[in-house]
Amino acid sequence: MHRERPQGQVPFICLYFRIPRQASVRNRLVTISVFTAMLLPLQAQTDTLRTFVFTGSQLPASIIPARDSFSTLVKQALPMASMAEWLGRENGVFIKNYGPGNIATITQRGLGAAHTAVLWHGINIQNNTLGTIDFSLIPANAFSASGWQPGNVNSLAGVSATGGALVLDPGEVRENQVGIQLDGGSFLNFGQALNLRFTAGRHSIAANGWHRYTKNNFPIPRWQEMGLPEKNRRNAQLQQGGATFDYSYRAGKHIKLLASLWYGNSKRQVPAPIYTAELNARQNDRFVRALAGLEGIYAKHSFSLKQAFMAEDLYYADDGLSQGSYSGFLQWITDAQYNFRIHKHHRLFAGAQYTYQRGFVPAYQAPYIALHNVSTALGYLYTKPGKADVRVFLRPGWFASRWFALVPQLAFTLPFRHGLSLHMQSGRIFRAPTLNDRYWVPGGNPTVLPEDGVGGDLQLQWGKGPFSLKAGAFANYLKNRILWIPDGIYWSVTNMDNTLAAGAETRLRYLQSWKEHTLDITGNYTYTFTQLLRTSDSLLNRKALIYTPAHLASLSIYYRWRFLSLGYTQRYVSRRFITADNNQFLPGYTTADLTVSAEKKWEKLSLSGYVTLQNLMDQYYEVVALRPMPGIQVTIGTNILIHIRK
Repeated sequence: MHRERPQGQVPFICLYFRIPRQASVRNRLVTISVFTAMLLPLQAQTDTLRTFVFTGSQLPASIIPARDSFSTLVKQALPMASMAEWLGRENGVFIKNYGPGNIATITQRGLGAAHTAVLWHGINIQNNTLGTIDFSLIPANAFSASGWQPGNVNSLAGVSATGGALVLDPGEVRENQVGIQLDGGSFLNFGQALNLRFTAGRHSIAANGWHRYTKNNFPIPRWQEMGLPEKNRRNAQLQQGGATFDYSYRAGKHIKLLASLWYGNSKRQVPAPIYTAELNARQNDRFVRALAGLEGIYAKHSFSLKQAFMAEDLYYADDGLSQGSYSGFLQWITDAQYNFRIHKHHRLFAGAQYTYQRGFVPAYQAPYIALHNVSTALGYLYTKPGKADVRVFLRPGWFASRWFALVPQLAFTLPFRHGLSLHMQSGRIFRAPTLNDRYWVPGGNPTVLPEDGVGGDLQLQWGKGPFSLKAGAFANYLKNRILWIPDGIYWSVTNMDNTLAAGAETRLRYLQSWKEHTLDITGNYTYTFTQLLRTSDSLLNRKALIYTPAHLASLSIYYRWRFLSLGYTQRYVSRRFITADNNQFLPGYTTADLTVSAEKKWEKLSLSGYVTLQNLMDQYYEVVALRPMPGIQVTIGTNILIHIRK
């Protein structure tokens, strides 16, 4: 079974208190509400191509200031892709995967996969045994209004949000419509999706269903092996499907009821590394997530109460194992939030959350492990459009039934003249070990300590006419980094290192519209400096972290004329070290994508089609060592949207 190894993080002078009780680990505590960003005019973008809008309930206002969205170009080029494919084309985010549709985790700002939260209706849906989530299992088309909040938002989105948070939002239902999506492409890649959205009076329903199959039998040019011919990828087949259902009912002017359900089932073969024996490995993932909620607003008061239930299991097997590996867990989360508007520009926020988690893993010291977590959150928000946006939060919590910590955070936005504004956020990093870290046999360590540190970022934004510029810096320091290391035959976990990750990000954009034409040109660049701080080992001390590219750059050009559009994206990823001593690395690579699309609208029907060429230059590259990615790929798709009058 694939297990993501934490990549270390970042320090701050913080205190935690170790409570002498043995209990299972892993809290995914969230005390935020992610709905309309109605109080965030200073954070929201104003252009039409990349605007992020929380289109869910208007009650209450969002606590997280969402800053980034997915571009129109990405949405048009890959409308039925997974979130792993969407994020992999956004600058500043590196997706580590084994191939199309296979296991995919995220690296952001030099941090590991366990440091990125995924919020579904404000609830963190990370797997509490692995401490990560597989982004290839999140269908992008089911969450059309989703966005990305980079940076340390631990106090807002839970203690797993050091690198940022992906906010999944299905969008608001505004009209009755039926959508049908079909695509097909290289290497027997086929997908189908059905989207239904209906509203009647106080009721609204959004339902999505999807299925994807791909053989992934792309050719592998084995030029490294002299004299051996090209061969096709084996044992890489994928079949997955699922459905989402969202229902809301407005009980008058002040109360809203909501219910959501999300089911997914994925059966994947796991290809072996090249130059090794072709074992037939496979992995099956299943999950169901359900949520019910109540939201209200009365004059100066707003509140929300949510109840979520999640069940997930994973089965892995291959020819090299005498028996398969199984893990499963249940999670029950009760979340309450309250906002009070003291004055026109001042708000107080309070939240509380109770989490019950139960895991069943035969490889654990005890197969059934349960834990209870409790956390609270207090916040003050000052928002005055055109003047300032200040947010101060404090999250006291009892994590993994063993550690108590106070997690503070400060964020503010200050606008200046001539379209210039300053954004800052900073806070403590605190992450408890996962259930696997403590109880996996062999190698788990019940005494492993939590990661503790500090992180933050500073960003300047400027805009004038068609030009806009974002430039900023970030830094994260982490002590007691949780690390799995070889220990004889097996791997074991320990607190080995402190890590430092710092860098800079910049984005320059030109957006111009005239008559029936629109031109959007965007350039991005991210530099990330990382160090492993292990003074006891001179060979590894101050070495760069593995699988963390120092340079990420991209250029995207989007042009639209009437019903036709053309998009081109070029992305560069620098070399990545694959050993802790930095003696071995994967070379850098660049990929290019080209998309041509057309759209025609009638009174009751909208029809669009697209052709996308990925890896246009047919470059050979590996994201993970010895696991090649496909060459040039062709995808042809269509989207049929039927508008139904009320």
